[in-house]
Amino acid sequence: MTPYQYLKANSKLEVSEMAVRADSSYGYFEQIARGRRTPSIKKAKLFIHASDGAMTLEELIPAIAA
Repeated sequence: MTPYQYLKANSKLEVSEMAVRADSSYGYFEQIARGRRTPSIKKAKLFIHASDGAMTLEELIPAIAA
C-alpha cells in the first residue's frame, strides 16, 4: 500500500495515531503521501512499524526501488 493509499483508506484520526506512533505528525505524513516530502530511511522504518507493515520501504521511498 502506498502512503497515499494509506492516507485515503484510513480516517484522519487513524492516520494521526499511526503518525504519533512513528514519532511524527499527520501533517508530515500527509506531505509524504502527496509526494511533497521523502522521509529518511529511519523515519520510513518507523512508519512501516507504526502501520503494522501496511507500507513498505520501497513505497515510502520510491528512489530505493529504482
